[in-house]
Amino acid sequence: MASKAMCVLGDADAGKKTLTWHLVFTCGASLPEIAPIEKSRVCDYRGIATLYRQQGRPVSFYGPSAQYTITDIPGNADVALWAVDASADDYGACSSQRLASLLSFGKLRVEEQLIIIATKMDLTNWSETVFAQVAHSFAKIKPAQSK
Repeated sequence: MASKAMCVLGDADAGKKTLTWHLVFTCGASLPEIAPIEKSRVCDYRGIATLYRQQGRPVSFYGPSAQYTITDIPGNADVALWAVDASADDYGACSSQRLASLLSFGKLRVEEQLIIIATKMDLTNWSETVFAQVAHSFAKIKPAQSK
């Protein structure tokens, strides 16, 4: 089975830690494994990765075609998740500009797939209109293919 690097990115307070926890827990971490990390009061996904490394374990999960390891190095990734706060007043416009800049200047290189995730939809009462506006903000962004 192939091994692939995944990074979780986005603006401050966009929900990266929650997204990472969700991936780790949904894909196999048990509550006893999570308890020591919660006690350490980690505030971001890089902290989660650091604590897992200190335990001698990668932050990873298995998918149908590969084992995905969540990295704390955003430069190169096979898969990148971009968290955008859907409850932001600008519907992700500033976040999309930041992502476009990272891609155009080569600060973020995505080998296979870039996934935009609208977080905090509960704060918008699950509004389809808000989701559509966020999607529109990111519609023209295309990662440069490095392969």
